[in-house]
Amino acid sequence: MDREKPHRMVLTLSADPALAGLAQLATLHFFRSNGAAALAARRCARAVQARAKALLKSGARRAGGRRAALALILTCRPRSLKAVLRPGTGPSRSLVICSDRRGTD
Repeated sequence: MDREKPHRMVLTLSADPALAGLAQLATLHFFRSNGAAALAARRCARAVQARAKALLKSGARRAGGRRAALALILTCRPRSLKAVLRPGTGPSRSLVICSDRRGTD
């Protein structure tokens, strides 16, 4: 049995809320290029942007003079797509946004 490794993309952002749009664009492109329906991809990308903006704002406040980072990890598996937002500082909680790819073949 040949198991394929999941495709993964990692985008690291500095603590600037203006970069939340970049997280949205990267998520939308990754989801669409890996078979997600247009509407589902846009919804997930908007959710990623909203959550990334909130995390980047709080990271900018906490970072003070130094810049904290936020990692956006996008993963493609045979039946699902996943976006994980992981703050670079503070508690190591992650926000996960999943999209099911059933019916997109």
